[in-house]
Amino acid sequence: MRFFDLVCFQDESVADTGVRLGFRKVFVSGRDVGVVEEYKSGQKYRQIIRSDDIGRISKALRQGDVIGMMPQSSSVSRKTLDTIMSNEKALFLPLRWVTCSDRTARIQNLAKARTSVRNALVARVPISIVSMAESGDELISSLQMIEVAGFLGLERERAKSALSLLGGLL
Repeated sequence: MRFFDLVCFQDESVADTGVRLGFRKVFVSGRDVGVVEEYKSGQKYRQIIRSDDIGRISKALRQGDVIGMMPQSSSVSRKTLDTIMSNEKALFLPLRWVTCSDRTARIQNLAKARTSVRNALVARVPISIVSMAESGDELISSLQMIEVAGFLGLERERAKSALSLLGGLL
């Protein structure tokens, strides 16, 4: 399988580093795909809506160039999952909440993310796991991402497909 990641920083070495870490391609937010709080028409790239407001999410997911939704916090409501599924979009879960937070926040974020993954699996919503790293120091390998996805409740094959989904959507 080919794995893909999405990061929040632009660096010349991100492509080379991504290949070394086991990714076919590392997409950059703001250059290859937009992670936006509100849908903006006429953009040169596909968009991921980052919000917890169900009205904003519902309106944006009806647009053809929106590929999915990323929660603002580390949890996702069942109503939001139903909206994502009915619009045939994907749920994007950033691992940064788990891998780059202090111990107390990490435990809370891990529990919330596990609940979100469990609810998404029940609702049959496609899940895409991305790092959303803000610097090169926060990048982790594709194998590490698969392991972290396992902590969130994804079986190994589902974790692999969650790392591959972004490439199919773009």
